[in-house]
Amino acid sequence: MNSHRPKPDLTLVNLIHHSLRADAARLAATVTALDPSDQPGRLPAIRAFFDQYRGQLTMHHTHEDELFFPALEARVGASRMHLSELDSQHEALDAAVHAASDRLAILADPAGDFAADRAQAVGALSAMADLLDARLALEEQTALPLTESEMPAAHYKRLEIRARKQTPRPRAQFMIPWLIAPATPSQQQALFRSAPPLRLFYWLNRRRYRHLDQALTPAAVPPVGEHQTWSSQSPRQKALPAEGTLRCRRSCTRPPTPQNRSRPRSRTRRTGSRPSGRRSRPWAARS
Repeated sequence: MNSHRPKPDLTLVNLIHHSLRADAARLAATVTALDPSDQPGRLPAIRAFFDQYRGQLTMHHTHEDELFFPALEARVGASRMHLSELDSQHEALDAAVHAASDRLAILADPAGDFAADRAQAVGALSAMADLLDARLALEEQTALPLTESEMPAAHYKRLEIRARKQTPRPRAQFMIPWLIAPATPSQQQALFRSAPPLRLFYWLNRRRYRHLDQALTPAAVPPVGEHQTWSSQSPRQKALPAEGTLRCRRSCTRPPTPQNRSRPRSRTRRTGSRPSGRRSRPWAARS
C-alpha cells in the first residue's frame, strides 16, 4: 500500500478493546468482593451491567465477522491475517461468556451456597477475561496492523458507517458513554468528529450509563494513552467530562449554574416590548 495514503482511523476499535479488557477485570474484581448482603441489591445491578457488556462483545464480534474481516480477507488472504485462529478463539470466548453468565445467575439464587457460588463465578469471569485478552492481543498483532497498512481509509470508513447503522439503539445507548469514559480528550474529539450525532447521543445517555457503572468496583485502569492515578471514584465516572463542560456546537463551554440553568431565555421584556439596543444571540452562528 502507498505509504502516502491516509491510514484508517482505528480510534473506535482501540477504545472498544480497551473498554472490553478493563470491564472484564472490573467484573471479576467486583464479584470477588461481594458478600451475602449484596445478593438482593447489588448483584442484580452487576448482572444488568454484565448483560450490557455481553451485548457489546457480541456486537463487536458480529461486526468483525460480517464486515471487517471479510473485507480484510479479500485484500490479504485468510492465512496472513490468521483468520482460522481468530475464529477458534472467538468460539472459545463465546463459550466462556455464556459460562460466566450462567454462574452469575446461580450466584443470585438465595438458596445456594454463596461462598462456593461466588468462587465459581469469579473463576468463570477470570477465565473469560484471560480468553478475551488472548483474542484481542492476536487481533492487535495481526488483523489491525494489516487493516492499517492494506485497507484504504475511505473503505474502512464505509465499513464503520455500515456497522454504526447496524447497531441497535439500545446497544448504542450504552456503547457511546462506555467508550467515551476511558478516552483521552483527543480521542473524544476524534470520535465525535467521525460522526457528529454521537456527541448528542452521548449527552442523552450518560446518566443512564453512570447508573449502571456504579455497580462495579473501581479499578486502576487509566484512560487510553494516558497515565493517571485514580482516586476512590470509578475510573469511568472520573474520565467522563464534567457536566456542561464538553463543547457542543450550539452551546458554550461554561458549566451550568443554578442561575443560568433555571433562568429562561426570553427575546422580549416582561412587558412584551422589544428590548432596546443590539441583542446578544448566543445560538446564532458567527459570520
